Amino acid sequence: MIKKIFVLLFACICLFSAFTACAEEHVHEYGEWSVTKDAECESLGTKERLCSCGEKEQGYLSALGHTFENNVCVLCEAKASEGFWFESYGDGTCCITGFGKCTDFELIFPTHSPSGDRVIDIRDTVVPRDGTIRKIVFPNTLIDLDEFNGFRGLETVVIPTITEIQSVFKNCPDLKNICIPADLTCVYSDAFAGSVYYNDPNNWENGALYLENYLLTVKADVGESFAVKKGTILIARYAFRDCVGLTDVILPESTEKIGYGAFYTCGALKELHLPKNVSRVELGFNRNLKKITVDKNNPVYHVDGNCLIETENKNLVYGVGSCVIPTDGSVTSIANSAFYQCDTLTELVIPEAITEIGYGAFSDCKNLKSATLHRNIDIINRRVFRNCSALERLDIGKPSIFNPLAIDGCSNLKEIIYHGTKEEWENMCKTWDLELKLSYTVVCTDGTIEKTK
Repeated sequence: MIKKIFVLLFACICLFSAFTACAEEHVHEYGEWSVTKDAECESLGTKERLCSCGEKEQGYLSALGHTFENNVCVLCEAKASEGFWFESYGDGTCCITGFGKCTDFELIFPTHSPSGDRVIDIRDTVVPRDGTIRKIVFPNTLIDLDEFNGFRGLETVVIPTITEIQSVFKNCPDLKNICIPADLTCVYSDAFAGSVYYNDPNNWENGALYLENYLLTVKADVGESFAVKKGTILIARYAFRDCVGLTDVILPESTEKIGYGAFYTCGALKELHLPKNVSRVELGFNRNLKKITVDKNNPVYHVDGNCLIETENKNLVYGVGSCVIPTDGSVTSIANSAFYQCDTLTELVIPEAITEIGYGAFSDCKNLKSATLHRNIDIINRRVFRNCSALERLDIGKPSIFNPLAIDGCSNLKEIIYHGTKEEWENMCKTWDLELKLSYTVVCTDGTIEKTK
C-alpha cells in the first residue's frame, strides 16, 4: 500500500513538473484582432485578440480625426474653427501661422486652408496663452507638432495622427483629457509632465505612469525590480530616467518599441532581455549594461558577441559589455554611436564585411588604443573616434572621404596608416575646411607626412 502511494505521489510530481515546464515554454500565438469599440473622430477605439491558451491581449485604434466638407465633418457634423492665418508652402501643403479672427474657445483645426492646401504644421504661437482655450483638436493631416507648453486652462487635447510626440504639452496645469495616436513610434517621458493627468495618483500604477498602452515614466523609488505592465507596446524616451537603483526590468511580450535613453541612467541594471515583438530599439542604454539577450523568435533582432544586430539589415545597433564584432558576414554596417563610451574596447579590428560606420560609432571609448579599418570602408564620418583619448594608432585603409572630425579629441594619436600615396592623402585633405590641433604622423605607401599642431 505504501509503495502504491509512493508511486502515485511520484507520478503526480512528474506530471506537475511537466505541466510547469510546458507553461514556462509556452509562446503566445495570437489570432486576428477584433474590434471591440470603433474609433471616433475625437476618441480612440479598442481591439482585442486571443491566444489558444486563453490569454487575451488588448489594444487601441487611433482616433479618426475629422473629415471636413465645407468646414463641416462628414462623420460627426462638428464644425471646423475659422479665421486662422495660413502660410502656403507652395507644394499643396501649408502651415497655420496665426489665430487671426478665430473666436472659438474649443479649437478644431481645419485640415485644409481656404485655398485648398493641406495643413501639415501648426505654429505654437497660434494658440492664445491667456487661459481662454479649453480644448484643441489637431487635424489628421498633421505631420509635425510644435511645443504647446505652459497653456493654462487647456483641459483636452486630441491628436489623431502623428508618429512622434516630444515634450509638447509640459506644464499645462489643467490638462486632463489626452487622446494620442495608437501607433506612435516615439514619445518623450515628459510630454505631459505637470498636467492634471500626470499629477493624478489614480493614473499611476506600481510607480509608473501609463497613457493608453504606452509607458511614459517611472518613479525613482520604484525599487530594484520592475515589471512593465502587460499590453504595453512602447517604452518612452528616458522612461526610467531616475531609476538609478534598478537592477532588473521585465518587459512584457507585447513590447514593440524602446525609446532613446529609456534605461540610460540605470547604472545598476546589468542585463536586459528583449521580447519577441520588439521591432524598434533606439540607442542610449547605460554603459554599465553587461549583457543583452533577445527572444529566439524575434524576427528583427538577434545578439552575437554581445552585440545587438538588426538581422535583415545586418546593422550592428549596439555593443555591450565585453562585445566582439562578428566576422562571419552577419554585420555589414555599424550604427551611429553603437559603441559610444564602451570602455571595454582596447583594440579594434573592423571585419572586412563591414562597409559603413555611423557617426560617433566609437566616440568616447577612453581605453581604445588601436583601431584598424579595412579598405572596404569608403567614407569615415565625423566623430567616429571622437574623444578616444588613448588612441595611438589608426589604420584607416584608403577611404575617398576622411572627415577630420573623426579624430577630434584624440589627444594621444601618434600614427595614421593610409593605404595610398602622399599625393592622394594631400588631395583628400584639400576638402577639409578645418585643421585639428593634433600632432601625428601619416604613414603612406610612399613615405610619411608629419602633421603638427
